Amino acid sequence: FHGYEKIQHILLDMPNHKEQMIAIQALQDLGYPGHIAATARFPDDISELQELGIGSAYSIYTEAGIGFATKVCETTGRA
Repeated sequence: FHGYEKIQHILLDMPNHKEQMIAIQALQDLGYPGHIAATARFPDDISELQELGIGSAYSIYTEAGIGFATKVCETTGRA
């Protein structure tokens, strides 16, 4: 993942679930080494995202903002 070594976290918040899955697969294929998080509208979508092996998947209705912010703080050691 040349040129983006300093990017530690990516949050995908795309309206189309299938396109988001494609974007995640592309990041993985490129060898992105950081944390990938994504949002989803439905529990089944969250399960599919987790099956891809991403770091975090959040419901846009209940936890996307605070969940991602908490994860970033945990992994960077910032509170």
